[in-house]
Amino acid sequence: MANKKKILIVEDDKAILEMYLERFKNENFDVIEAVDGEDAMEKAIRENPNVIILDLLLPKKGGLSVLEVLKSQPGTKDIPVVIMTAYPRDEYREKSIRNGAALFLSKSETMPGELVEKVKSIIK
Repeated sequence: MANKKKILIVEDDKAILEMYLERFKNENFDVIEAVDGEDAMEKAIRENPNVIILDLLLPKKGGLSVLEVLKSQPGTKDIPVVIMTAYPRDEYREKSIRNGAALFLSKSETMPGELVEKVKSIIK
């Protein structure tokens, strides 16, 4: 299917990553995964996904730093980024939105199916 949407999931928790991979693959997404911030930036540039799901607490380079870099680069600045974090503090939410995140979601409050629907609505 030529119309397959590509998503980059950046998550260092293997169980959570596997759950998201499964959900998005079942919804016919082409899924790329990254487990740290440096890997995420490299794959975002190389793969040019339709959307990026980005955790904030990551090894090597934190999610907020990754977001800032992605939004400052011509090749990645227009890719919608969904922040998905276990630390939904207001200061992170405000900084994420200010730095260009399309959505800021809490892992504990967002079911995988809900995440899939939100991503689909972003890329329509």
